[in-house]
Amino acid sequence: MAKASLTMAKPAVLLLPAALLLASSVAALAEINLYVDPNGGQYAAVQAAIDSIPDNNTQRHIINIAPGTYYERITVPSSKPYITFRGQDPNTTILTYDLRASSIGPDGKPVGTTGSTSTLIKGSDFIALNVTFENSSGNGAGQAVAIKTQADRLIFYNCRFIGWQDTLYANRGNTPGRQYYENCYIDGDVDFIFGNGKAYFENCQIKSKEGGYVTAQSKDDPNLDSGYVFHNCTLTRDGGAGSSSVYLGRPWRAYSTVIFDSCRIDSHIRPAGWTHWNDVYDPSTSTAFYAEYNSTGPGADPNARASWSHQLTSQEVRPYSKENWLRGSDNWNPVIPKPATAASLSVGDAALVARKR
Repeated sequence: MAKASLTMAKPAVLLLPAALLLASSVAALAEINLYVDPNGGQYAAVQAAIDSIPDNNTQRHIINIAPGTYYERITVPSSKPYITFRGQDPNTTILTYDLRASSIGPDGKPVGTTGSTSTLIKGSDFIALNVTFENSSGNGAGQAVAIKTQADRLIFYNCRFIGWQDTLYANRGNTPGRQYYENCYIDGDVDFIFGNGKAYFENCQIKSKEGGYVTAQSKDDPNLDSGYVFHNCTLTRDGGAGSSSVYLGRPWRAYSTVIFDSCRIDSHIRPAGWTHWNDVYDPSTSTAFYAEYNSTGPGADPNARASWSHQLTSQEVRPYSKENWLRGSDNWNPVIPKPATAASLSVGDAALVARKR
């Protein structure tokens, strides 16, 4: 693995009101940086850095992860909010494991879908920057989750999510489950973005590697506030996904909700776009809510879409803006931290920091 060469970028000088400047300074001082590097950092593994953070912490802990492939199962528990994973480049900072749902656990039984998860995020206010989350069990493994999220106010920026079936399990747990993905790459084949979270994907590339289904959102109650919105995303394919071989989604649960807003759609998407599964339906209606607005590209075919899906007007799409979709009762507005690239330390400096802790 490459050594971390870590130099902190100088913060920009801003002209701010005195009160805001003081608040910003306090917030900056409150951040605690940790350094993961098997070649001499404070911690050799990401989980070790997480474990060092006290329960019920109120300060943001930024785990700076040196380039490398980290083969470990990772859990951010619900007792540890305000954690950031920060890499330098998602192509070189890779968190991976290779369980599948059929893998046998310590009790002698298959681990199941959640049990296959490589990285599990249960702590609220989690942020990931420039990191790859992967399940490396490979094609044909069946259900194999790269990351499962079940917390509120999560941000992923410039991250990659790599797998096949069930790559990104965007769920909610006992929280509102709001999560924001910007400038991310997500790939897979069957139901590779699924779960019951309330997620907003912006400027992301969604790649199908074989025929299948992009989404399997699982809203199971008409009064539940959940669903997926894709805004200004690009749906692409590689050689394994032929023309008209992929659906935009199928409902894992009866009230599945997915909206594609101003997305470019390649020819691998079937003309019908959507298909039934666990919804309640007849030939013309469904309890699922599937909609598009201003889709473009060879796979955008509003006249051929399933009759029970929706083509929204400019007025009807407004509730699905980022601000409206993620606001919630606390007026959450996800902001990408700056700088978004990892802080760096030399091996010697990292060792010095470790001795001081």
